Amino acid sequence: MNTSKLPQIDAGTQAAAEAFIGAWLWVGGAVFLVLLFRNFLQNVVEGMAIQWGSEYEQDEVVWLHLNGDRRPARIARFGLARTSFYCYDVLEKDGKQIITGGTLLTVPNSEVKGLRIERPLDKLDLLPPER
Repeated sequence: MNTSKLPQIDAGTQAAAEAFIGAWLWVGGAVFLVLLFRNFLQNVVEGMAIQWGSEYEQDEVVWLHLNGDRRPARIARFGLARTSFYCYDVLEKDGKQIITGGTLLTVPNSEVKGLRIERPLDKLDLLPPER
């Protein structure tokens, strides 16, 4: 093939084009990585918000509403990307509640705010004072 008839690019134009493409290649690569790790980054940000700005503490006993069931649970771990709960199966026998088993529930931090979580209150005496 005869290349003598192809237009020639001078060295200055070629260097400018390479610098322009190189700069935008880094930007494109950074955007690609951000989009690739967007869910992970979102879970990390939610995890930091849960750890530092939440009213819940690790090892706290709570009630979780899952699939229409209200289950006692304990907050096992606040991680950067996930939160873990130990959910207990409770059986009532002879007026006593007995833990018969349980499961480990791990939820991405971005979904924790969608959970319905209740904190049990201390037993309160609601009877009126005697006069």
